[in-house]
Amino acid sequence: MNHGSEYSPADRERRLYWDRHQVLGHYWLDLATGAILPVAAALAEMVYLLVWVSTDFLGGVPPLVALGWAVVQGDGAIILVFTAYFVLLAVQVASEFLTLRRFQSVQRTPSR
Repeated sequence: MNHGSEYSPADRERRLYWDRHQVLGHYWLDLATGAILPVAAALAEMVYLLVWVSTDFLGGVPPLVALGWAVVQGDGAIILVFTAYFVLLAVQVASEFLTLRRFQSVQRTPSR
């Protein structure tokens, strides 16, 4: 029984196309849950911290003014925390995109 002739070339191409896009769909779902949602959560946490700092320590001053006040006062801890958040987020997003590039290059390589 010759398994290679069960499907016509067009059928094989359609199946490969479907399999490839199904795998990419799963990858984008993983990217959304692995990178986008944590980034959104971290940004929401930063906004919450700014609001918390502004309302608890500065008597209800708006968040951006609170951040400006921290810079003027020389409170490097807040700036360090936000810088660390952004650096970690940038590293995570860059890692996800490099993984996607690597995955796409493997998909383009013809198998023999």
